[in-house]
Amino acid sequence: MAPSEDRINNLSDEIICHILSFVPTKHAVTTGVLSKRWINLWRSIPLLDFSDIKLKGRDLSPIQSVCLLVLVSRDIASNHSIKSFILNIDYANNNHIKSHSIPNLTTWVNLVVQLKVKYFHLLIHLGVDIYDLHLAVKHMLQAPKLPNSIFSCKTLVVLNLR
Repeated sequence: MAPSEDRINNLSDEIICHILSFVPTKHAVTTGVLSKRWINLWRSIPLLDFSDIKLKGRDLSPIQSVCLLVLVSRDIASNHSIKSFILNIDYANNNHIKSHSIPNLTTWVNLVVQLKVKYFHLLIHLGVDIYDLHLAVKHMLQAPKLPNSIFSCKTLVVLNLR
């Protein structure tokens, strides 16, 4: 084997997409800068992982934009189903709970259902401790509501809500 041989680009698109599914989706999307061939590969990744969302500031809009862009681009790009969708939002402290909402959640869930998701994980950590239990209970009652489409999804195997 010659030292300059490119082993990764010799892999099939299916194998590269499988490998990319092991990293958070935002990193998989950025791999498009590596090669012209990779520009659109992220659109076929079977696992969409938005598990590293830490809300320390007050602006959720960049996260919303990226997630919506990934889902809409995928829907337009292909008919590939989504094996797994993970959305994990971690509120950094109690003050952020009141100020943040997830206005695109219904849109995201509807798109994911259309893409025939099998495993759906929605995890929201409110950043409260045992001493603020009354605050946690108050805001748990105001947790985001999911659209009915997720509960009637025929391809869904696992629904994990926390």
